[in-house]
Amino acid sequence: MSNPLEVNNLGEDLTEDTIRGKFSEFGKVGTDVIIKDGNGKSRGFGFVYFELPDEAKKAVEALTGAILGSKKSFLGRAQKKAER
Repeated sequence: MSNPLEVNNLGEDLTEDTIRGKFSEFGKVGTDVIIKDGNGKSRGFGFVYFELPDEAKKAVEALTGAILGSKKSFLGRAQKKAER
């Protein structure tokens, strides 16, 4: 799977199953990960990997600024540090 999206401003109430369910409305989700600290608490961001670039694009268009859980989400193409 490629075409990763970075999802920012995730509420602590969201689970990976919730994320997968929401994003699968836009295409086949291969992997979804919420990044957590050493205590297992969400760090407020994660990644969703789509099979096709068009699927990722549709998700960004539909969900950027949408309320996911209790917070407004921000989405974008995941970038390596060197690209930022």
